[in-house]
Amino acid sequence: MAMFPGNPDSVAVAILAKAPLPGLAKTRLAPVLGADGAANLQARFIAHTVTTAQSAALGPVTLWVAPDPHHPAFQAIAAPPGVALAVQPEGDLGARMMAAVEAARGPAIVVGTDCPALTPEHLRAAARALPRRHRRVRPALPDPGPGGLGGGAIRP
Repeated sequence: MAMFPGNPDSVAVAILAKAPLPGLAKTRLAPVLGADGAANLQARFIAHTVTTAQSAALGPVTLWVAPDPHHPAFQAIAAPPGVALAVQPEGDLGARMMAAVEAARGPAIVVGTDCPALTPEHLRAAARALPRRHRRVRPALPDPGPGGLGGGAIRP
């Protein structure tokens, strides 16, 4: 699947990410890593996920950020061509994921940054698994967290 506008096989990749701020990111790891260490880990997870999505070359990559799109880590990641920034809307995780799928205006995969084992081939396999007809949102992983989700046209 080549990455270019108008490609009928293009699948957008939306990445949901919290800013790597001490006290905001990876708070459950802060007791072990410290608040700064947890924030640094989040920055590395974001960079890894963006690089993985770009390497998969499925279609447009959008980094959906919260709470501050002006955070230096987000600006550095969006500086190279091929990564768009969008601000996550208010609401629960489901609402934020749905906004990312709707914004794609076509087939999309939504992932979080909490999966350091994610590879470009995982994303390609997820894209191949999306049905070509009657696309609908469905979890890509059994975990209820933001590990991944794929879909196309939204159907209630």
